[in-house]
Amino acid sequence: MAVLKPRNRLVYFRVSEEEFQLLTSMCQAEGARSISELARVALQRLADEHKDNAEDVFLGKLRLINEALNELWQKVQGINGQLDPASENDKSVTSENYLSEYFFDETKTD
Repeated sequence: MAVLKPRNRLVYFRVSEEEFQLLTSMCQAEGARSISELARVALQRLADEHKDNAEDVFLGKLRLINEALNELWQKVQGINGQLDPASENDKSVTSENYLSEYFFDETKTD
């Protein structure tokens, strides 16, 4: 069978005799051909979990920013309502127009 991804980098680490026996039995239980394969798969799973966690943290922060923007928007709306009532007929760019046209229009670029 041809190797699709040649492995040309080595990672060394030492284990005790007990750890070696445990890893050998884990290879049999997991169907791994070698301790190297077992370690590689385990490290790949760990890296994938770390990546998923990092994405979750990013999305959580993005949600917080969105909530803060919504709160700020509500405050701007309130201040806007307290300003000169004649400004309601003014067709200049309002914060609502700016937010909806600039931030939510996917065709705009900086």
